[in-house]
Amino acid sequence: MRTLGSLVGVALALTLVACGSDDDTPPGGGGGPTGGRNEADEVFVQVASGSTGTLRQIVALAQEQSDSSEVVDLADEIDDVLGEVRDQLETWEDDWDLPQEVYGAAPGLSEEEQSEDWQRLETLEGEEFDELWVEVVSDSLSAVRSSAETVVERGSDPDVRTLADDLAKDCANWISELQELQV
Repeated sequence: MRTLGSLVGVALALTLVACGSDDDTPPGGGGGPTGGRNEADEVFVQVASGSTGTLRQIVALAQEQSDSSEVVDLADEIDDVLGEVRDQLETWEDDWDLPQEVYGAAPGLSEEEQSEDWQRLETLEGEEFDELWVEVVSDSLSAVRSSAETVVERGSDPDVRTLADDLAKDCANWISELQELQV
């Protein structure tokens, strides 16, 4: 079964690996108005913007379909933080004049564009929902964490790297909390 996390992880890994070396800079060189960003920074901003938006849609399903206050509380926390992250990513997309959501998933995906797991989540409630939700969100957060760690290593913009480092730490904490919810 294909999970959202697998799809996001593959897209992020392929695009970031294709970005080249740590010292890649956009045309015209680094520094100055670009803030020293490189292609890895730009790809991360574009991909993570779409993937965090999609993940927030899946996280939001917990409000209606979970019977667990722990799941709902964690979903709210994840949604709040990812909302702030996505706002910053969209600001960079605008400031850097990047095409929005080139690599990522757009809000309001059609049923054909949703993963099998996402479609199943929409049909489940209660304990069955919680079990699959924990699995899907854990996988998705692992993929986001991996991409964030990659841009920390390969990116050059200090603000992007700081956001990515914080995001990787948040994802690690949420994954630990999700593992505790699995019984």
